[in-house]
Amino acid sequence: DQMFRSTVYYGRKGIVLNAISGVDLALWDLLGKIRKEPVYHILGGAVRDELVFYATSDRPDLAREMGFIGGKMPLHHGPAEGEAGMRQNIEELATMRQRVGEDFWLMFDCWMSLDLDYAVRLPHAADEYRLKWIEEALLPDDYWGYAELRNRAPAGMLVTTGEHESTRHGFRLLLEMGCCDIIQPDVGWCGGITELLKISALADAHGAM
Repeated sequence: DQMFRSTVYYGRKGIVLNAISGVDLALWDLLGKIRKEPVYHILGGAVRDELVFYATSDRPDLAREMGFIGGKMPLHHGPAEGEAGMRQNIEELATMRQRVGEDFWLMFDCWMSLDLDYAVRLPHAADEYRLKWIEEALLPDDYWGYAELRNRAPAGMLVTTGEHESTRHGFRLLLEMGCCDIIQPDVGWCGGITELLKISALADAHGAM
């Protein structure tokens, strides 16, 4: 609660929350050192024996060779390039799908660079190539746009966002407005581990990943 009182005077997002996140992470690290145990033990311990990862790169085919379960590709062409740019995006996806096979995840990271019309057309154009999800398609504060994008996306294709969201209050908006299927809080931006635990509980209550 003290965290939110302090941000009233200096801003509620951005560099202020980044700083608060850093302090929070340092305090959890200090607690682990005092108790002589890793922080994940303090949080409840391991819940699985192994983890799987996807890679973010221009070469998902190489990620597959290295044992990753998927590859997230940066979207190279946006609305300013019109239909020609859209075709190039889909051609890049089609090439990678051919190289990695049918079961490997492929995703697009859009870097918050699209308008709603383009963001809706892109996943439909990509659907035949089994695009797993479309990430950060719109500006992070456009909750209404994300809700419409998720509603209009092809069946089975996921919408993800939240990397640039702050605190449980921002994630509550994303979840209650039906903006996405997967939330992606950054522990260095959202308020630290203390806030991340509350965000996780919210996601669980809303059936989101």
